[in-house]
Amino acid sequence: MAVISDARDSVTLLSKTLGDWAISDSWKSVAVCEREGWVETVSKRTESTDTALPSYAQIVGKVNHLADVNDRIITAAGGLPAELNMNWLASQSGQLDIEFGFSCMGYEIAAGWGAKMAMPDNDPIVLVGDGSYLMLNSDIYSSVLTGHKMIIIVCDNGGFAVINKLQNNTGNTSFNNLLKDCATTREGELPCVDFVSHAKGLGANAEKINHLKDFDAAFERAKASNKTYVIVTDIDPTLWSSTDSWWEVGLPEVTDNADRAKVIKDWEAGRQHQRRGV
Repeated sequence: MAVISDARDSVTLLSKTLGDWAISDSWKSVAVCEREGWVETVSKRTESTDTALPSYAQIVGKVNHLADVNDRIITAAGGLPAELNMNWLASQSGQLDIEFGFSCMGYEIAAGWGAKMAMPDNDPIVLVGDGSYLMLNSDIYSSVLTGHKMIIIVCDNGGFAVINKLQNNTGNTSFNNLLKDCATTREGELPCVDFVSHAKGLGANAEKINHLKDFDAAFERAKASNKTYVIVTDIDPTLWSSTDSWWEVGLPEVTDNADRAKVIKDWEAGRQHQRRGV
């Protein structure tokens, strides 16, 4: 039976109404099997491979394995919120801080600084894309200045790859979201940001890893650091964990593009399953 209500209030009322009633052992077994299946799926997604360009899921898996139980994991925008929602296996409640409601680019590093103030005995671990990093990074200096250490993992996918994916998934061609699709210099070379030098310029310790197998040692150095530590890694912009979900996103009403027309048809079919709010 579906219950549509405020989660906290409904759970309180249900608990009072149910009293000593408990679910059957057979149903508990179903729940256990479902969880075991999900953990297996996450394990396959996050499994380490011999690659210089890891997926987001692989980096999430590494952090999940290496972080201390009380560390605060922070992200906000791009592909990382979905990857953490799907692939993080929490050891306790409240471990994740995911600003996903507004996909607030730039929240991540500032939130890490604040988390260290609130939880001085643990490390905030910030996972941030290169796009969000460029939007707001000055609190790296603030954290060094005030002695509030955090660990920042910059996942560089060469622009705004999740928006590029959205463009492609809605039947459009890539436009101005990946750096390689943007303007280059007169010499034809694409200017790239040296995130390590930038972070060091703000007073942090920093390094770039060139292979997934180097992540563990880099994370250990970050843990041992006495000030904010930035780990930079290139990320494959084409590897994403499948959500198997339908997304409400605006599409053109009329098109002469066959690929886009199919996307629109699928989108209209998906809309038939929407439930109106009450």
